[in-house]
Amino acid sequence: MVFVLIVQSGFCQQFEKEMSVYIQGGIGLPTGMFSSIYKLTLNGKVGLQYDISPKTNLVAETGFMYFFKKNKPGGISFIPLTGGIEYEAAPDTQASIQIGGALLADRPVQIYFAVQPGVAYNFTEHTSLKLDYTGFVSYGYVVGGLNLSYRYRL
Repeated sequence: MVFVLIVQSGFCQQFEKEMSVYIQGGIGLPTGMFSSIYKLTLNGKVGLQYDISPKTNLVAETGFMYFFKKNKPGGISFIPLTGGIEYEAAPDTQASIQIGGALLADRPVQIYFAVQPGVAYNFTEHTSLKLDYTGFVSYGYVVGGLNLSYRYRL
């Protein structure tokens, strides 16, 4: 017990917790059955990041993901709300997993389960490039996209 208190007090003295806001935008390719109907995805997100340790962050984000139809005007858009964890797997490289829900924005209200695993490379303290898969699950179907996004931490 004393050992745990000593390690915890030393850890707390070396690390100052921080909360920050970020914005993120990117493009991607539809996957699964969406790849036969849609040609491109566009996404924009705003998020909140809370550092719980030097290598681990809690995140919560919302935004939009739009799927452009092939050879036709129009498409569909989702509004996800997710939360998760990011972990610094290597210097300047983070692995993440987020889960939550999503609304199909331009149809009658339909709620999807959302999952978003990804990896990011930090160029600076404020900028990073993130590769992630955003999947939406409903009635046994999984649709989504593989995205490459630029993130700016304010």
